[in-house]
Amino acid sequence: MALLEPHDGWLDGLPDAFTGRSVSRVRLSEARRRTGPLFVKPPTDKSFPAAVWAVVEADMAWFSTVYAADPDRALDVVLRSAGPGSLVRERDLTFRRARPAEPASRG
Repeated sequence: MALLEPHDGWLDGLPDAFTGRSVSRVRLSEARRRTGPLFVKPPTDKSFPAAVWAVVEADMAWFSTVYAADPDRALDVVLRSAGPGSLVRERDLTFRRARPAEPASRG
C-alpha cells in the first residue's frame, strides 16, 4: 500500500496565480513574532488545533471529505492516492508517504 500526501513545501511552492495571496513557510516561533493578521497552520499534519471556523485545505486525499465535488471523480483521486505501491505513477513518487519505522522487538 502506498499513501500519497503533499510534502511540507507544497503550498508555498505554488505559483501566486493559484493561491491569490502571499504564502510563506516559517517556523512557529517566527510566526509568533509577526504582527497583524496572520493565518498559521502546519503544512500537512494536525499537530495543533484549528482556531478558526472554516478553512479550505488540501489534506491527503485518503483523509479528505468529498464536500461538493463529483463523487466519481473524488473516488478516482482517493483510489489513486492510496493504492498498491507498484501502481504509483512516476510523477507522484515525490508525494509517497514514508513507511513508518518498525516497532522495536520486545524479546
